Amino acid sequence: MPTSAAITILTPVWNSLPYIMETAESIFSQNEQNWQWVISDDGSIDGSIDYLRQIQDLGDQRINIFYQPQNLGIFGNLNFLSQRAQAPLVQILCADDYLSTPDSLSLIVASWRTLDPSVGVIRWNGGKLLNQKLPQLVDSHNSQLLFFLHGNLLGNLSCACVRRKCLLQAGEFNQAYPYAGDFEYWARFVQVNRLLISDASYVSVRSHPGQASVHLNTNGELYTQLSIVTSQIYSRIQVRGIIGKLLLRIAGTLVYDSQYRLMGLRTALGGHPVKLHALSSSNASKQYLLPLILRYCVFFLSLGGRLGKNSFLSLAYRVNRLIGSGP
Repeated sequence: MPTSAAITILTPVWNSLPYIMETAESIFSQNEQNWQWVISDDGSIDGSIDYLRQIQDLGDQRINIFYQPQNLGIFGNLNFLSQRAQAPLVQILCADDYLSTPDSLSLIVASWRTLDPSVGVIRWNGGKLLNQKLPQLVDSHNSQLLFFLHGNLLGNLSCACVRRKCLLQAGEFNQAYPYAGDFEYWARFVQVNRLLISDASYVSVRSHPGQASVHLNTNGELYTQLSIVTSQIYSRIQVRGIIGKLLLRIAGTLVYDSQYRLMGLRTALGGHPVKLHALSSSNASKQYLLPLILRYCVFFLSLGGRLGKNSFLSLAYRVNRLIGSGP
């Protein structure tokens, strides 16, 4: 394996044709050629393995391809890949995403040169978050509050570029959460590493019918796991005062319970079955949600536009920061 690469690209693969072809083309066309690409196929049956063998036949020593004998799942596969990264910087690039321009890698590497060593991860494509008035630099002392109010600040896995040493020090993705493992991991990661939110679009994240998020939550699995993860995050927020706690409970109801009910309503209107039983059965989330009747009040207020989500979350953040949330 190369040891002098400036950046390692990690690509988990599972039934990724034809998208993996564009992923490969975007890497091969980079002006920055000092990279390592580590690929792990997780038991594809759609021809992805045949394509990967064509890449392997090129004999490019910068490329390392592994074929898993049994499916590890996305987070097990990422844990496997992380252990094989050798460059100081690691860019996750899922097999259905691609580097936006031939300058992407050179610009990514250059972005790190001026950053303080305390920054452990950069989130690309973060313009929407910045438009919501989130701080560009998320410190450990306000990270859990922001993750609770706004969800997974890293977004899609391909939006994450991380220092290798920080990636390894944070430990593995928890495979007990096959649907919410990235949320749990990054919330844990930013407790000790700063996050920079960038609006730069060096990576293009593809939306398509076969992507994993389309098939999540068919039986409420995502709701159940997110309730556990968000409960863990909530417990790490040092809330002082009745007002601060009340605002967080309203925020939790608005961001999680109400949003999931809205998703279920839209699904029902589309003629598909609604799996909302997990909302009432996820006991872990009850520590930060309002009582059921008040939850429905928040839900209908949000539907009618009488409770603006972004404005309220900004208020909840400012009040809790003012009264001293955090360690």
